Order: sequence, then C-alpha cells, then structure tokens
Amino acid sequence: MSINRNIAALQSEFDLLIIGGGVTGVALAREAARRNLSCCLIEKNDFGWATSAATSKLLHGGVRYLENYEFGLVRQSIRERRNIGNAATHMVHTTPFVFPLYNNRSRWHHWRSRLGLFLYDMLAYDRNRRVPADLRIPGHHFKTRDAIQKEAPAINADGLRGGYVYYELQSHFPERLLLEWALTAEQAGARLFNHMRCDEFLLEGSDQTASSDGDHTGWSASAQAGRSARIRGVRVTDVLANKTHTIHARIIINATGPWLEEILTESNFPVPSPVTLSKSTGIHFVTEPLLGPDSAYVFALERGTHIFIIPWRGYSLIGLTDEPYNASADELYPRETEVRQLFEDVNTVLADRPLKKEMIRYIFTGIRPLIFSQKSTYNASRKSELFDFRKQGIENLYSVAGGKWTTSRDLAEYAIHVIQKQQSHFHPVQNIDTAREAFVSSCGYGESVRDYRRFVAQQNAWPAVNADIIDHL
Repeated sequence: MSINRNIAALQSEFDLLIIGGGVTGVALAREAARRNLSCCLIEKNDFGWATSAATSKLLHGGVRYLENYEFGLVRQSIRERRNIGNAATHMVHTTPFVFPLYNNRSRWHHWRSRLGLFLYDMLAYDRNRRVPADLRIPGHHFKTRDAIQKEAPAINADGLRGGYVYYELQSHFPERLLLEWALTAEQAGARLFNHMRCDEFLLEGSDQTASSDGDHTGWSASAQAGRSARIRGVRVTDVLANKTHTIHARIIINATGPWLEEILTESNFPVPSPVTLSKSTGIHFVTEPLLGPDSAYVFALERGTHIFIIPWRGYSLIGLTDEPYNASADELYPRETEVRQLFEDVNTVLADRPLKKEMIRYIFTGIRPLIFSQKSTYNASRKSELFDFRKQGIENLYSVAGGKWTTSRDLAEYAIHVIQKQQSHFHPVQNIDTAREAFVSSCGYGESVRDYRRFVAQQNAWPAVNADIIDHL
C-alpha cells in the first residue's frame, strides 16, 4: 500500500493545510480527515525523516517527568502509550527497563527511585485496559544484584546493590509506524504530499493583497495598525518535478518542528513567531550487542542526567545526549563533542567490558523542538501547545510546538478541536474519538500479535510467505 501523490488535487481549496510531515503533522492530518475536514499535508522531504525518525524507538509513559512534578504529562503519556500501542499492536512490544542501584548514591536517591516507580504504577492504574495479553505492562519490581550480573555481566559491578525494573513499549521502526499513521490519514480522506517545499505564505490585508515577490510591507503595516491580515494559502515547489504550485486553504497549521521559526523567516514573514523554541540535539549509537537481548538498562549519571542501553534487533541502541543547538535544522550533523561525551558516559557504566570505537556501527542525531523556558533543555518540559497568530494580527494561521512521539495523537486531537470551535465555517463536522481506532494494516484495535500473525498469514496464503519472514517484517 502506498500514498497516492495526486498533484491535480492541489487545485482544490482545503479546509486545512498542514506544513510538516513528521508525527505531529501526520497525526493532525488524520484527526482532521476523520472529522470530515478537507485536509492537505505537505512535507519538504520524506515523511518522518527528521526528528520523528531520530528517536529512542520507544512509546514511553514519561517516568522521568515525575522529577519535575508533571503528573498531568505523565498521565497523558501513559494513556497515549496504551492508545498508540493498541492501534498498532503488530509494531510494538513490551520491554523491561532495569535501573541499577549503587552504594555510592545516597539512601535518599534509592528511596526516591522506589517512591517514583511506585507513584508511576499508581498513575498507570489503567495501563492494561483493553490491552492484549502479549502487550500488557507489569508493575515495577526489584531485581537482585546476582540476577543483573548474570543478565548483563558487562556493567560496572562495583557497589552494585540490585535494581528496579519497570516496563515500556518499544517500536523497532518508528518510521514504519509513522507511515502507517500517514496511510490511515489518507484512507480517511487526507491528501499527503512529500517532497513538497513551502516557499511563501499568501496573505491578504484588510485593504490589499500580498505581492507575489514576497513584499508584504503593505499588509504588515495594516496588521500593526490593528487591521488584521489573513492567510489564504501557500506557494510551494514540487521538489521531484521542480514545478511550483499554489495551494489555497482556509486554515494553515505550521507543524514543522525544529523549522517552526525558520520557515517564517525564510518566507519573509512580516511578524515574529508567537513561540520561541529551545532546540537541543540528542545523538544515539547503534553498536554491537553490549548487554543481554531481553532487557534495557538505564543509568543515572553523576551530573544529574541519564543514559540507556536498549536491545534493538541484535544490536544495542545507546543514548542520549542533550546539548543546546542554535544553528539551522538543515545543518544538523553529529557533533564531535556529543559523540565524545556519549562514548565516555557509556564507558563509566561499562567499566569491566568497555565500548570500543570499532564496535559502533552507526550514529544518528535529531533535534528536540522544545518550547522555550528558563530551565536547561534536559529539564525543560515536554508539554505541547497550540499558538494562534491572531495576537500578531494574522488570522487563520497556527503553530503547534513541543510535545513528543507518544503524545502526538492527543496533541492533534486537542488542536483540531480548538480550531473547530474557533472556525464557524467548519461546522457541521463529525465528532470522532480516534483514541480507540486502529491503524490501516493492523487487524483491529487491541488485537493480539498472535491474531495479527494469523491475519497476515491469511492475507499471504497465496503466494505463500514463510512464517519467519512474516515475523521479521
């Protein structure tokens, strides 16, 4: 199944145009289409190629957010972990995370860890509601020193007391999960176009229309004088065909993640973004297997951050750095200082069998587009927000900022609901709850992986596909 890139459809006027084909944009497209809104999404590269692909491959409940007392965000994350997992049971599985405890940490640190996981379980009281047996998440428990050393002999055993085990969902390929989300949006009626770059916003003021050369001086002054300007579309370039098109839409949502501010400045937008980002980079190593194949390990570092080692398809996935980033998102590459930092951090926890450079098979990096705060990017909130440009004197333009993979469906649902209420011409629309809807290629919401294997086997009865290949795919 593939997305139909029907260029002729761009001649229509859409209720909603979404710029950005990461997980937030795709989730917005699905929510809009399911509510019977005509919707178009454009992405300048491929779907989910940037931030949405550079993840730790987890749908997680946000246990770390308890440190900032963000109980609402933790509840939201736990709920959406269940919803997305149930929507695509064939693409996720439960993974235990071991948090080792050492004698060199204070007794309060150990009690705080225990209390935090107890509270995490309490907040996740409904984590297994309508969840198939093979995806259910147990409560946390203690793992002895001997059991940890047997499973992961490479970790530093000096002062090891044991550790706590909690559970999250892992997705081997978030890119494939995002593509299924995009296909679900298209099936609902959304039009999706990759390799379609937004070059210019088309606006009109109360007394004149913006010129085609990007000179918006007239209506900028009009907006500053209290007379609102209005979005009416965008001018785009089809990168594959090197052709320009104009797309008209009643509402435009900027969901470009780390490009949220750049896309406005590059198109000569006359007013500043209503949101300022605190961008930070995070790198991952993919290495030869370092620990056992079944459990992930999370280590607290002396400077107050953490790293993890996660089993991934016969390799180890190691992360994550968190360094401020001020350059263009288009200029991103793994910085030497971050590579060195992560390498050194890993070897503080693998003292007996250290990671060697030749064991690293791949390094990838991504940008966290966090909403600006006075906190460090590590401690900054992962909350998301919808920003309306009307305070800047421009109608029908919104930006969506912040958030994370796990909570993107909930963010999209909230954003479309708010926009529906503000835009009377969108009525009547369908009231839909996508929280309990499956993605296109699954065999149903909350169905077990065993049922999915049976479903796929039936679909591939002729020509026959080997069962091992089905499991691998």
